[in-house]
Amino acid sequence: MSASLTRFGPFGWPLTAGTSRLPSLFDDLFGSGAFEDLEFPALNVWDAGEALHVEAELPGFSLDDLELTLDGATLTLKGTRQEVREENATWLRRERAVGQFSRSVRLPFEVESDQVEARLDNGVLTVVLPKAEAHRPRKISVTGATKGDPMNDVSLTPTTGSTPAAPAGRAAGEVSARRDAPAGRPVFRPRVDLLDRQREVVLTADMPGSRAEDIEIHFENGQLTVRGRVADRPSPHADTGADGDVRHLLREYRLGDFERSFTLGEQIDTDGIEAGFAAGVLTVRLPKLGRAQPRRIEVRAG
Repeated sequence: MSASLTRFGPFGWPLTAGTSRLPSLFDDLFGSGAFEDLEFPALNVWDAGEALHVEAELPGFSLDDLELTLDGATLTLKGTRQEVREENATWLRRERAVGQFSRSVRLPFEVESDQVEARLDNGVLTVVLPKAEAHRPRKISVTGATKGDPMNDVSLTPTTGSTPAAPAGRAAGEVSARRDAPAGRPVFRPRVDLLDRQREVVLTADMPGSRAEDIEIHFENGQLTVRGRVADRPSPHADTGADGDVRHLLREYRLGDFERSFTLGEQIDTDGIEAGFAAGVLTVRLPKLGRAQPRRIEVRAG
């Protein structure tokens, strides 16, 4: 008996191959600021034999922002990113959506609900759902037809259904090339927010799966470049997994590094640039030089 996996969009309707909603070019450039305009978060789901694995990239979220529920065979992930309102500041770029989201997948097997484990590390959520005993791979001893023949062990594994579609690329931006990147490893443009305050420019970039020690930041001739290497993690992201027991049920993104550049001009105090990284989100603060900061000019009478 074959099994299939059904996925649902932000509002609960089923999605089939080729029908996922993609933001328009206008939305990609200026951002509409809402999760309902994109299928979020992108999911990878695979069958590792003893358990199903669900992985989602959720940069900037904490466990308190997320709700994970299992209702029968439907796993639902909900979350909220609060909107940050700024006074006396201008959004130069706003690509990181805010508000509420919800994604659901209907699992192809029964699972042991009391043994489900979830962890959130560097903006990457991993959920492990052990299969119910009846659906786990098992070995059956088969006796040879001739008396005295040795016993043979035969692996019996349930069929998981259709072959997953090829990955469509990271939702975090278009794929770009980098000469120093390992062969075959993609490099993605991370989604960013760029805020112009009175005394500083603030860049916020989603880089899930990266670590602080793997991030490089350069500012030269008025151009800011950020790079983030993403370490390999124990999940079958390669197009052909080394583990023959792994079967992809849903693949919506690939593993790769991040890189993006911005022209900000020369009016930045390079000695005062600061950066921090937490929960898969990079924040760079670039203070303006004194002459570049807006100021109120007093007009005297007489």
